[in-house]
Amino acid sequence: MDVPAHRSTGGRYRVAYAGSVWPMHWDAVAAVAESVVRLRADGVDIEFVLFTDRFFWGRHESDWHRWGVVDGGLVPYAALGDALGGCDLLLVASSFDAEQAHMSRSSLQTKVTDYMAAGRPILACGPHDAASHRFLRERGCATFVEDRAATVVDAALRACVHTRADGPVLARHAYDVVRGEHEIGMVTGELYAFLQRIAFDAAGGDEKR
Repeated sequence: MDVPAHRSTGGRYRVAYAGSVWPMHWDAVAAVAESVVRLRADGVDIEFVLFTDRFFWGRHESDWHRWGVVDGGLVPYAALGDALGGCDLLLVASSFDAEQAHMSRSSLQTKVTDYMAAGRPILACGPHDAASHRFLRERGCATFVEDRAATVVDAALRACVHTRADGPVLARHAYDVVRGEHEIGMVTGELYAFLQRIAFDAAGGDEKR
């Protein structure tokens, strides 16, 4: 089975986020959405697409409209791969806020493997020690933004746009990784091992604790 063949990455650059927007995601999603606005004002042909249900759209509707976010609606899971495949960059968002640190550090988001299987480049925005960042970093499957300062987010996003032609290489690697780990026994083993490492690190690296 080959990597999904989606439309070529020409025309408007589309950054997408799919799923819920809880406090454990919110500020990182907002940071990228605001960056898209700044890049667009600077002449970059770019948009932010949000695939989510009516609850999460309505929860921050005034912000989505203010930032010009495209309402992608809630996509049935069976059609999610095709929807994501029509975008240029897929966002994994983990909160930078201190009160959400326990969630960012311990929650490996299910969208990570969905994104990897979609065959599109991934941008992980959030703190360095976020579980999703660690998972993607260990496998070399994403570009990272680990500082929410506007200049940092803008520079990272602009670099993704400028290196658009290189995106399929990173996406292909992520697809091969998730395909190689797709067998259920392997996935379960990898997941438990990863979560054990998180728990061990959270305990300060002391096996007796």
